[in-house]
Amino acid sequence: MRAKTCTRKPILPVTLTIEMNSKKTILIIEDDEDDREILSVALRGVNDSASIAFAENGLLALDYLTQTKASEELPCLIVLDLNMPYLDGRQTCRRIKSELRLDGIPIIVFTSSHNPNDKVLFESQGVEFITKPEDFSSLQAIVKHMLDVCSLNLNANLQSMLSTMA
Repeated sequence: MRAKTCTRKPILPVTLTIEMNSKKTILIIEDDEDDREILSVALRGVNDSASIAFAENGLLALDYLTQTKASEELPCLIVLDLNMPYLDGRQTCRRIKSELRLDGIPIIVFTSSHNPNDKVLFESQGVEFITKPEDFSSLQAIVKHMLDVCSLNLNANLQSMLSTMA
């Protein structure tokens, strides 16, 4: 009996290309047009490549998230006002957190509320609570923090994706 010779093809290095959207999409859920504009100006002033999506209330935000969930282009951060018509920030946050595919998106409550109970409620759910500042320089510092949170989320998602591929 003759021994079989096994000829193996050489193993070629595999190059993995992962296309990451270089634009950071931040969903701002805010009913006040002036607040949306000021936040947008501050965000673009710090990072003009950031993509911003707006929703004027919680219902529109949930519609947006449902659409982006289907296309798998979820935002890296949700900035959420509390006092809005139709579906307020508390209800919107609860619904986002109840969706398996959405609950990993960081949420920052950005509100004019000074109610300590609101702060305790959201922080107990792992949601950051920031009161809207009075001056633009403080807003710029907050916006830098928001962009950092967005970047950390994008990096965590990339690491998660890479670890599932390993």
